[in-house]
This record gives sequence, structure tokens and C-alpha cells, in this order.
Amino acid sequence: MSVEQVAVLGAGMHPWGKWGRNFVEYGVVAARAALAECRRVDEAKNIRDSAEAMRVYARQARDVEMELDAWEIRTSAERRLGEMLIAAREAGQLREGRNWPEQADRNSNGSAPEPLETPRVILKEAGIDKKLSSASQKVVSISEQAFEAMVARSREQMAAARDRRSRTPSHSGAGG
Repeated sequence: MSVEQVAVLGAGMHPWGKWGRNFVEYGVVAARAALAECRRVDEAKNIRDSAEAMRVYARQARDVEMELDAWEIRTSAERRLGEMLIAAREAGQLREGRNWPEQADRNSNGSAPEPLETPRVILKEAGIDKKLSSASQKVVSISEQAFEAMVARSREQMAAARDRRSRTPSHSGAGG
């Protein structure tokens, strides 16, 4: 009999948060931990996609702080994805260039190659297009310190832009 791990989110917590922090902060912490622990390209892609969905929801709900948190998680997930793609390429698990014909998985003499310890990364199967692959690998070239500074600066700019838009009077379209 195997024991499965079960996570009960929010168990024992006050409905409005714990120790004066709201649940969104716990979600950000959990997402960062999940990014640090993910070992497969599809895991990083799923975190990125979930963060983007949360960002869109937050924008619709006009929750600027949640939108910024979701954007930061998405951006960090893209960086992690880039790290994993570069590592896969260096390990020979990701080929450069265009589609792989079936014969590309054969040695020059036509025999089957030795099996890989870890499977090859096929971007299409993981739902990663060329644009995301390229962008995520480019962001890895930025140092960690410069990346964090870029994220902080972008957060400030996005928050300021949202504040300006929220203060601008809307025009209802009534004749004038």
C-alpha cells in the first residue's frame, strides 16, 4: 500500500489570512516554491499558463495587486522555462532547428541509438511555440540580479499606468 501526499490549502487558517497576510501572498509564495521545484518543461509551462489566466482574471476584477503578482509569476515561470530548455539542449534532449524526421532518431548506420536517461523535450507536445521558447531562453541571459531589478521596475511602471487609467474620467458616450 502506498501513501499519497495530500495538501489541504488553508486548513487551520483564519478566513482572512494568517498572521496579517492575505491568501494571495500565500499563493505567490507557493507559486515561487513550485517554480523552484519543477523539473519538467511542461510543469514550468503549466505554472506560466496558470499565472497568465490569473492575471487576466485579476485584470477583469480590477485587482491591480493580484494582476501584478500574476504577471511576476508568469515572467518568473518563463525564465525557469528558459533555463530548462537551455539545459535540455545542452544535454542533447532538445535539437536545434526545424522538425525532426523519424530517421533523426537513428544512428548513421541505421541502428537505434542508446536510450536516453531522460526523454527528449518536444516543444510542440508541451504546448510551447517557437516565440515562447525563444523569449524564455533570451530572458535567461539576464543576470538574476538584473532580472529582479527589471521585474521590480516593471511592477512599478505597470502599477503607475493602472493608477493613471483609473483616475482618468471615462466618457460614457452621451451626446455633448
